[in-house]
Amino acid sequence: SVVAGVAPTSGEHHGGLKLPLNALSELKRVSLRHIAPEVWQELTAFQDHCAGLFDSEDAVWAELLAQCLHTDFNTRLRKVEFVRAAKQIGFSGNAESVFEACDVEQEAQMSLAKFRFLRICPPPLEV
Repeated sequence: SVVAGVAPTSGEHHGGLKLPLNALSELKRVSLRHIAPEVWQELTAFQDHCAGLFDSEDAVWAELLAQCLHTDFNTRLRKVEFVRAAKQIGFSGNAESVFEACDVEQEAQMSLAKFRFLRICPPPLEV
């Protein structure tokens, strides 16, 4: 029989589903770029914009907060605040799309932890 469109072949078992041998390696190649290219493009544009202006994620977050007149680093920004702040730091892309991509729990708030999902100015790798 076929389970979830996957023919029963030898391979690994995951949650009772027997996957073909090449299924897992194929899944590893799927990225946001492939699933939602428009969102990926906006995230990349925002990353590049911020990396060109700031030297760390914390510096970007601090400026976004400052644009919203917040000083507490633990403040959560609502979508309207984030979009306005992104525009005030010169981002001309779709800041709503960036916000929604980071708000995977759909809490309608952006925290520093969610913002770090963007990996703007990641720390250099230690060698």
